[in-house]
Amino acid sequence: MLVSVLPLVGGAGCGFRRVSGEPPRVDPGAARPFAPASMSVHPLTGVVDDALVGERVLALYVDLQDAYGDTVKATGRLTVLLFEAEAGGTPRTIEAALSWRIDLTEPGENSRYFDAATRLYRVSLAGLPASLTSPGRPPLLLRVKYETLDRSSRPQTLRDEHLVR
Repeated sequence: MLVSVLPLVGGAGCGFRRVSGEPPRVDPGAARPFAPASMSVHPLTGVVDDALVGERVLALYVDLQDAYGDTVKATGRLTVLLFEAEAGGTPRTIEAALSWRIDLTEPGENSRYFDAATRLYRVSLAGLPASLTSPGRPPLLLRVKYETLDRSSRPQTLRDEHLVR
């Protein structure tokens, strides 16, 4: 019988990654060692046609990462403020054009917003005025915060801003 043995070499399609440098120091006794440590609004975020809603929406993609830089899921409350922005990205006014608050504290509801294909949370923000969805619209500034628990189970607020052109 002929048996072929292929060496395992780090290349395309392999399921591991090598992390350079020292891993972050996380207390092995931490209640939640893989709790989110940072949040970012992903560049996939933008104004799109949503067939389910039947209107143009702001598709918000949020990435939560643990101290090791890996994407994680976490319960919490997501708050989004939307501003019309100047060309340089600063808000035109202090008043938000629109705001949303999404409760993701219940695990079943939370999982409904998690997109397994992108490994990101995807939230369709509807109710945008036509002036913010039409071609030639001004840039939009998003201010996003996620209230959740840190690895010691203490409340924490993660924040990010993103300019949608």
